[in-house]
Amino acid sequence: MCGMGKMRKSSRKVVLVHLGRWSAARQRFAGICRYARQHNWTLHLVEDFAHNISYPWSEAIDYWQPDGVVIDGDDVPVPPRLRNLAVYCDADPRKMHGPYYGIVYDSIGATEKAIKELKSLDYEHYAFAGYYVRVGWSEVRLRQFRKEFGDFDSPEFVLSDGNGQVIDHLRRMRVWLEKLPKPCGIFAVNDRIGRDLAIFCRQLGYAVPSEIAIASIDNDETLCEGSEPMLTSATQNFDESGYRAAEMLDSLMQGVKVTPPIKCLSEAIILRRQSTRLFNAGTARIKSAVDFIRQHACEGIGSTEVVQYLNYTRRKAERAFRAVTGHSIKAEILDVRYARACELLKDPRRSLESIYLDCGYRDNTAFRRFFFARTGLPLGEWRKRHT
Repeated sequence: MCGMGKMRKSSRKVVLVHLGRWSAARQRFAGICRYARQHNWTLHLVEDFAHNISYPWSEAIDYWQPDGVVIDGDDVPVPPRLRNLAVYCDADPRKMHGPYYGIVYDSIGATEKAIKELKSLDYEHYAFAGYYVRVGWSEVRLRQFRKEFGDFDSPEFVLSDGNGQVIDHLRRMRVWLEKLPKPCGIFAVNDRIGRDLAIFCRQLGYAVPSEIAIASIDNDETLCEGSEPMLTSATQNFDESGYRAAEMLDSLMQGVKVTPPIKCLSEAIILRRQSTRLFNAGTARIKSAVDFIRQHACEGIGSTEVVQYLNYTRRKAERAFRAVTGHSIKAEILDVRYARACELLKDPRRSLESIYLDCGYRDNTAFRRFFFARTGLPLGEWRKRHT
């Protein structure tokens, strides 16, 4: 063994992190780093490299001799001495052998948010699009879809997980999409699948969301904002999951009993974008105004700026906006600000006294009143309950 245990002179805890390949992994690592800074840990990171660079997990353990490990994913072995000093993030229980400690994404909660968004469209048909390969989190989301939409549990409406061959899955997806009755609301198992669906809709000439509406999960902003149209997605705070994983590991390294051994993240939120917003050719200007609000609501714009953007009289602007969206311009602005506030409140790094600045408010008192009116809770209490 070429370890460093005998060389270590510092009393700082040494933690080794196995980082997954998905987009949320770096957000999760940011949360681990935040906890490590607060508790004076030394972190080492193992991830896949390109250009024929080899950094095997087992060799990294032998070399760094960590006091504990955080593993993003599952099916990653640890030596016996670390078996009770390892915390797994989003592990598939079917791949785990015996009891383990972990932080899990609330797939059911996020699925419920996405399904609720689709249900609000009141379409005649609903469908589920699975992942490129069979995985546990996809099966959880499919079960929840079947629970909510039992009438659509058939191959006609359920595109099952693939066999790991992406091109084969895409071919199946395109044929399946063409055969779906329209209009239809599709629950995409994650943002990658949602984006694939959006591309096929564009190629096939299907209007989104009037013919095909799409809601997905994870809110990978690069995929969701880069999609055409932009994707509605449910998400949780991956930074928080990293922080909670590190917190759990700290307890294990101190010999403190951790119960329950598997903990779930706080409530998911939905970020509504174009793929579930119903517009038609005659309301293109209102659609553009909604996008304008989404981009600038947290910069402090009000109804006046939106009316000016529409180049309507105030009365005409309000009537046209309400006819399309079902609510006022101000309500749309406040919805965007509220979603942003919830996102920031789930980040423990953010001071409660500074959040209002990134939510479009010039005054903290006014922001606190707005948030209390929405939730019935002070900022601190809401953060405590949701993180």
